[in-house]
Amino acid sequence: MQVYDVCLMSDWQYDRDLLLELEKRLQLRGYSTYLIWPENLEDTLDLLRADNLRFHYLVDRASNTSPEFLSIYRFLNPPGTIFFESPGTMLRASDKALMHREFQSAGIPVPDTLIIEPYAEQPHIEIDKGFLQNLGVPFVIKPANTTGGGTGVFQDGRCSEDVLSLRQQYPSDRYLVQEKILPKQTRDRRFWFRVFFSNAEVYSCWWNDHTHVYEILSATEVGETLLQRFVDIAHRIARISSLQLFSAEIALDYQDRLVVVDYVNESPDLRRKSRFSNGVPDQVVDRIIENLAVWILHGLGGSTEPSC
Repeated sequence: MQVYDVCLMSDWQYDRDLLLELEKRLQLRGYSTYLIWPENLEDTLDLLRADNLRFHYLVDRASNTSPEFLSIYRFLNPPGTIFFESPGTMLRASDKALMHREFQSAGIPVPDTLIIEPYAEQPHIEIDKGFLQNLGVPFVIKPANTTGGGTGVFQDGRCSEDVLSLRQQYPSDRYLVQEKILPKQTRDRRFWFRVFFSNAEVYSCWWNDHTHVYEILSATEVGETLLQRFVDIAHRIARISSLQLFSAEIALDYQDRLVVVDYVNESPDLRRKSRFSNGVPDQVVDRIIENLAVWILHGLGGSTEPSC
């Protein structure tokens, strides 16, 4: 049997640079690695099924978007294998309706929202038109669990008929009907941000919600108080979601309200800005990869220092 210290798993071609860099840092510390992509998934399952392969640690960036990768877990049971992040944790964090309620309870600022039960369970419902009127026009309509990359999100809701029609696109999903957050604007900036949480560290960036372009955010631009609020919110999200790696979108609106707009991106896009125009600043990616390496090595109970 071949036993590897760490298995790195992804279904997305643009994760290759990320996982190869993480693999390099793990190998420099003397740990063996195994990578799973869509093209070798079946071969890997065959090896696991025959009991010819085993991992001590699994980093999963695949099963939340490609359910076929969940088959891997049938052969890897704790405490024999440590999971980062577990499928159950990822699934819970991706539920925007649940996160909305949890955030509200924790005092995290979120948009005014109406949560509607799935069409498959309640095909005939009455929409509170007074609530819609208070939201203002346009408002946002989005499914609770089907929003990867903005899938299913409608930014131009104007009436109850829009809600009743759109909720049928994903009939098994709850829907969120939300006020549309309009960020504060200056000549040079839209006050929309993305914060990354990685192994208890928080990195804050400008993120233009129209162009998707990132820039490093500094305290000289927005002040220490606002940056600390980002840190506090990110740590509260971490406690609620139980995730060690995620991003969240936060906006400062034209009334100077700070609002968490996109609650938890449980498997954030970590392409580099040096390679992609809408990539994450390289220094943020570097810190996240190093934090991941250290977290994994602590989990394995080994040294976090390079062996050469």
